[in-house]
Amino acid sequence: MENTKIPILMYHEISKKIEEKSSSHEMTPFYNISADAFESQMQLLHQMGYKSLFFDEVSMANQKSDKYVIITFDDGLIGNYEHAYPILNKYGFKAVFFVSVGSIGKQRYMSLVELEDMVAHGMSVQSHTVSHVPLQDLKDERVYWELDESKRYVESKLNIYVTALSFPHGSFNSSVIKIAKKIGYKFFCTSEVMRTYKSNFLKTPAILGRITMTSNMDVNKFVRNVEYHSCEVLKQKMIKSSKNTVKRIVGIEGYRRMYRKYLKINSPDINTQ
Repeated sequence: MENTKIPILMYHEISKKIEEKSSSHEMTPFYNISADAFESQMQLLHQMGYKSLFFDEVSMANQKSDKYVIITFDDGLIGNYEHAYPILNKYGFKAVFFVSVGSIGKQRYMSLVELEDMVAHGMSVQSHTVSHVPLQDLKDERVYWELDESKRYVESKLNIYVTALSFPHGSFNSSVIKIAKKIGYKFFCTSEVMRTYKSNFLKTPAILGRITMTSNMDVNKFVRNVEYHSCEVLKQKMIKSSKNTVKRIVGIEGYRRMYRKYLKINSPDINTQ
């Protein structure tokens, strides 16, 4: 059925333990989730009867009684391999890992060997560009290189087909979409809040919103978000709308500087969606 609900969950980093207080962060604390919290969420999905899908498999989601979810991770951080990957395997879930290929093997990021291991055991690796820069600020030539080179690299190194793209910092426009389609992308993941159904994946282009997973999301809030409770969806939309308003006023780079300064984040390349 085309109205089959298929929520897309957006994670970033999973860590063994989250320090409640820190004078200085290496990454945004909102997107850094403890391994225990992540396991509780995967256990709940399993108990609720959800099945995980890849983007190219959505056309098979045609049983009205089945429940589907797409689990995604942005950036390619090392905790995805060390903590999330074993938990996903434990509960029989597969996930999509959007990696910025320029960060592969760097400190705090997964190596090519680790990505190969996950792919060999049923996970998917897709594109998050080369440099993790806001695409709408770039000239078309640079956008083409970021998207084409990342797709080519992942496909050649991991022997898989790349059809999905996650926009760094949620940054894209019509020109970026046009270039991405020309290169061969079919599915475009944003950080916008959107209820997604099977019909959304069948559109050309398929521009897909996701549910942002944050460190302050307890199990009850998690269930309400996955089940699309109106109150939770509205809250997320209001938060995202506020962020977008600030970005329009000060620009994406200005927003990132404000964000890092407020949260005392050291890393200049951290995600601030």
